[in-house]
Amino acid sequence: EEENKSKESTKKSDPSTQFSLAKFLGANFSMLMRNGFLLGTWAIATSLATKIGELHVASHQVVLSLWLLCALVSEAPAISAQVLAARYFSNGQIDKLKSLIKRLAMIGVVISSISVFGFVVSRKLVASWFTDDPQLYEYISKLLLIVAFQMPLVSYTLMGEGILIGCQYFRFMGISSVITSLITY
Repeated sequence: EEENKSKESTKKSDPSTQFSLAKFLGANFSMLMRNGFLLGTWAIATSLATKIGELHVASHQVVLSLWLLCALVSEAPAISAQVLAARYFSNGQIDKLKSLIKRLAMIGVVISSISVFGFVVSRKLVASWFTDDPQLYEYISKLLLIVAFQMPLVSYTLMGEGILIGCQYFRFMGISSVITSLITY
């Protein structure tokens, strides 16, 4: 019994098993930067659309909602991969991590292909679900075509982020989000 107590006290004093508040706060700050700059970019895009006109902001909001739906579909396997990547990375199972990345890339091809095909083929039908106004219908149709060809990049970005988060590359995530947002502004 004394031996078990000795092992437990050794575990408690081992720095590798201790919660690191600094690391936790750093990871949270990086993710806050990522999300804050992403949402800031969306807010600026919405602001620009409102200055162009009502029909433009309406089409922007419709297409942004559909974009977000597709992005969340792409993010679902990324979240699962994030958990697996964390396990493989922390256990030094690099071969399994590489295999996971390859599988995730294949899933990305499937999701991206469905998104592109779906938006290109059904953009006019989808636009008709949201409006009877012919001008708004045209704006939505045109924007859906643009979004269709962005989806592969969006899909791979979200899936890559899942791997990076799982491997605890939070700082890279935060910095790259800030840089890309500043370029966009």
